[in-house]
Amino acid sequence: MRVLIAPDAFKGALTAREAAAAVARGLPEDWDVDLCPLSDGGEGFLDVFEDAEHHLVPTEDAYGAPIRAAYGLGDGFAAIEVARVIGLYLNRARDPLRASTGGLAPLVSAAVAPGRTTFIGLGGSATVDGGLGLLRGLGGAFFDAHGREVTSPAALVDVVRADVSPSFDGDVVALVDVDQRLLGAAEVFGPQKGADTAAVSRLERGLLRWAEVLDPDGRHRDVPGAGAAGGLGFALSCLGARLVPGAEAILERVAFLGRARRAGLVFTGEGRFDAQTAQGKLVAAVAAEARRANTPCIALAGEVAGAAASVPGLDAVFSLAPGPCRRGDAMAATAERLAQVAAAVAATWNAAARSPGGDGGLGSSAIGRL
Repeated sequence: MRVLIAPDAFKGALTAREAAAAVARGLPEDWDVDLCPLSDGGEGFLDVFEDAEHHLVPTEDAYGAPIRAAYGLGDGFAAIEVARVIGLYLNRARDPLRASTGGLAPLVSAAVAPGRTTFIGLGGSATVDGGLGLLRGLGGAFFDAHGREVTSPAALVDVVRADVSPSFDGDVVALVDVDQRLLGAAEVFGPQKGADTAAVSRLERGLLRWAEVLDPDGRHRDVPGAGAAGGLGFALSCLGARLVPGAEAILERVAFLGRARRAGLVFTGEGRFDAQTAQGKLVAAVAAEARRANTPCIALAGEVAGAAASVPGLDAVFSLAPGPCRRGDAMAATAERLAQVAAAVAATWNAAARSPGGDGGLGSSAIGRL
C-alpha cells in the first residue's frame, strides 16, 4: 500500500512537515509512505522547498525587533516565507497601524537576481501597510504635502508623492492564499491582526490614497491577491511580481498529480475544516488533484465544522478531537491524535480489504470521528 501524506500546517500546533510525520507514525510498517508537506503561501511555505539551502539574514520583525530570518536558495530559484519575517505570531504586539513589511527588504534584496525565479509566500503576516515598508527598504521614499517622509501605515492617508524603487531585476512569483484586491483588505484582514473599528477605517483610507499615488491607472490594485498580507501583494505587483494562487503553484512544483497517481490513498489535513475549506484552500486543491488521479483522499482536521461532500474529491473527513475538550488541550495533543486517527483509518482500510470481495476504502463522503 502506497500512501501520499500531504497536509497543510495545523496553525499554532504543528508545521506541515511535523503533521506529515505524525500521520506516518500511525500507519502500518508495511505501508509505503510518501511525505509531501504543503503550504499555500503561509506558515511552512519554506519547508515545501526541500531542495533549498537556507541562508540566514539579519533583519527585523513587523515591529522592529531584531531577528535572523532564513530564505531558501536552490538551483535556479529562491524562496521567501513572509510569515518567518513579519508573521503575526512572531511578536505579541497587535497594531497594524505600526506593523511594517520593511523586514522583508534584506531577504528580497538577497534572493532576487537575474536568471533566478524567487517565490514569495504571502500568508500569515501581521501587516496592513500596503507594502510601504518593503518599498522603503528597497530604496523608495514617500512624502506628504509638507515634504515629510511617510514611514508608517497610519500615515498612508497623507501620501501625495512617491519616489518608488525600480522594478525587480529577476522573475518574482508571489503566492497568495486569497483573491482579495487591495481595497477592502484592511476591512477583511485588519481585525484579525489587531485593528479596531477606527484603525480599520484609517487603514482603508490609507490604502485608497496609496493606490491613487502608486497606481493611478488601476493596473495593480485590482489584481486578485493584491490585498494579500495587508496589501503586500499590491506592492509586489507594482514591482513586477506575478501573483498566483499558492495552492495551485505548490502542487505543480511538488509534482503532486503524478505522486497521487502512484498512491493508493492520499491523506491531507488542516487545523480547521469548515465552509471556507471549499473556497480555494489547500485541502480543497489537494482533494481536486486526488480526484483527477482517481485516488481516494481523506482529510484529518483538528476541528470539523462542515461536510466533506462540499469538497469534490474528498472521500472522508475525520476530526482529531476524541470528544468535548479544551482547545488548548486539543492543540497540545495534535501530533498524538494525528497518529492515532491515521492508525484507525488504516485499520479500517485493511479490514475492508480483507473482507469478502473487499478492496479497501471508507466509502463516499463519510464524515466521522474516530
